[in-house]
Amino acid sequence: MRLVDSEAIRAFGVRFLQAYGASLENAQVITGHLVDNDLKGVESQGAMRLFEYARFMLEGKVNGKASPVVQVKGPGAFLVDGNQGFGIAAMEQAVEQLLNHLSEHPMAVAAITGVGHTGRVGAYAEALADRRCFGCVYGGGGHKEHPSVAPFGGTRGVMSTNPVAFAMPGMDGVPLSADFATSASAGGKLRLAQRKGTPLPPGQILDRDGNPSTNPADYFAGGVMLPSAGPKGSGMGMINELLCYGMLGDPVEFNWVITAFRLDLFCAVEDYQQRCEEFLGAVNRIPPAPGFQTVTYPGQYEAMCTRERRRTGIRVSDSIAAQLAEMARARGVELPSQLL
Repeated sequence: MRLVDSEAIRAFGVRFLQAYGASLENAQVITGHLVDNDLKGVESQGAMRLFEYARFMLEGKVNGKASPVVQVKGPGAFLVDGNQGFGIAAMEQAVEQLLNHLSEHPMAVAAITGVGHTGRVGAYAEALADRRCFGCVYGGGGHKEHPSVAPFGGTRGVMSTNPVAFAMPGMDGVPLSADFATSASAGGKLRLAQRKGTPLPPGQILDRDGNPSTNPADYFAGGVMLPSAGPKGSGMGMINELLCYGMLGDPVEFNWVITAFRLDLFCAVEDYQQRCEEFLGAVNRIPPAPGFQTVTYPGQYEAMCTRERRRTGIRVSDSIAAQLAEMARARGVELPSQLL
């Protein structure tokens, strides 16, 4: 495991993605998103994605130079076509469009199609929460190409991980952010566990014969993920599939829907903030269970992690560093000394 300065990996990531076909603008947006995820401790959506994104461009799955196009579909309703580009660029464009509309109107919705991988979807809900909105993100539509998740009671995949994210303003500028796959795990976390050689918690996957397993290799050898919380995750995953496939059609990877409304539609912002701090303060004061030092709300740990990792650096495993180094040298991209 290496500790790499976040600004060093940011500069490297921009050069690396450009070397494999991304425009400068896309490389900056994508790398900024990935580094922010690593700072928050979400390593499955961090620098490990750089070589994966480079391969997507090499294989023609994603156009690294594509720019998203926005269509107005109705008052406060937008369709963002990613033109088979990176989803991170299109999702950020959608959030910008929503925020521009929300500056003068109470509600907005955007659908995002024609995109590759979108990174950490909680980031987009959090960007809306930072502007005193309730933000929601729903993803799905990939059941034909990625039937990786079994329905409740099943042993074969019928849909993908179909994530959701919700965020609201929290305390001290830290949004309350819930971001999760509707499967028991996310694909990136399974890949990270396989690369690290670590077992999975029980209840996340079945092997190719339908038997429970904790070995991530069994998933990649023809196994299947299980839905989160049984029928609950299964039901929400199916809703996402109809929303993002039934309504929006076949995706490149996933299609997405983002909705948002301003909190001052229903109350004074000051009243919301007072009640927010009253409740979340009570959460923080709950006595911690054995094995925990404090009780936090979703988003607080990531904020603490960011402060620490800005000081110490982000973590990059030896195997990921080796793969990045190999692909960087193939295109003559200079490596940060900490990755050598």
